[in-house]
Amino acid sequence: LGLCFMGDTVHTKIKPDPSSQLLSTAAFRLMKMRDAGEASNHPLNQKAGEGFVWRWLPYVPGGPPLKASGEFSVPIDAGEVEAILNAAEAGKPVPVFTHEGSGTATAGSKAAPVLETFAKKKEAANAFFKAGEFVKAIAAYDAALNVKPLPSDAEAAIAHANAAQAMLNLAASEEDETRRQGCAAEALRRGNRAGELDPTYAKAHARCAAACDILGEVQAAAEFRSRAEACGAAAEQKRETASSSASSSSSTVAPPSVAAH
Repeated sequence: LGLCFMGDTVHTKIKPDPSSQLLSTAAFRLMKMRDAGEASNHPLNQKAGEGFVWRWLPYVPGGPPLKASGEFSVPIDAGEVEAILNAAEAGKPVPVFTHEGSGTATAGSKAAPVLETFAKKKEAANAFFKAGEFVKAIAAYDAALNVKPLPSDAEAAIAHANAAQAMLNLAASEEDETRRQGCAAEALRRGNRAGELDPTYAKAHARCAAACDILGEVQAAAEFRSRAEACGAAAEQKRETASSSASSSSSTVAPPSVAAH
């Protein structure tokens, strides 16, 4: 049903098992409420003193009947774990995740398979990024990196570089210098990973340079910036070559066809 202590609920996602004694895959919150006298003998309602009752109610993270600032959810994949650690390191509120498919199990019910693709996950992460929800964006980028089949190195580099930029944005809004440095260090790690996956990706090196600026690593920042400029110049040269080739191909007149007799 979920774990509860003093009203704090651990939101779990439990795999249905017909052979077990599982009552429900939904999480519940234990609330102390005024006893309205209704269904007082229900197993989910227990007397909690004169005029009050302990009542188990379906739990939705961040939702009614109580929105608590300290609530949290149990991470179910590496992306959620990393998002929680990033938030804690940055001194930001720990994100609470909801998972589609949580609900009361019914006899013979089967969960419909959900096919997640890297592109869909990255698109969701980009939406969080544009909305300024940088912690959630990082979690979503990490979720995209863990889809099966795994993304290509070039795709993974983009996700890591975007996560690095999200960390840089968190650093820019951080007033505490220690937390700001922590955000920058994580941005450097993610940007460096992006550069390892795709050494030609200019943005990966540029974000490493920005992180080094915050960390006071002047020489390293200059080196990363030099790499970014070199990658940008190479990419521009490649585009110009491709454009020139396409232009010359379109100007070539094809010879008339000869019919077979």
